[in-house]
Amino acid sequence: MLAALITLEDAVPDDNDVVAGWTAFWIFLALIAATAFLLWNFTKQLRKTRAAADRGVFGPTDEPEAETTEPATDVAADTPDSADDEHPATNGG
Repeated sequence: MLAALITLEDAVPDDNDVVAGWTAFWIFLALIAATAFLLWNFTKQLRKTRAAADRGVFGPTDEPEAETTEPATDVAADTPDSADDEHPATNGG
């Protein structure tokens, strides 16, 4: 009996029966709005981060400063070696 019902059922729906509907449309619009909000908020956070970096909140960076005209000197060569000094890598620095 089950085999007869399976063979009678048409597996391929008619083209006019398949529609996306309004629910899918509203979900699509909600996803677009969420993506736009996330991009706007990300841009705002990047601006705040850039402003904080310009104020010096994050401390020194590895980037060379463009305003310096003096040649860089080696600080380790100017200071005498001491047995009490620890290597910067061993004290978390």
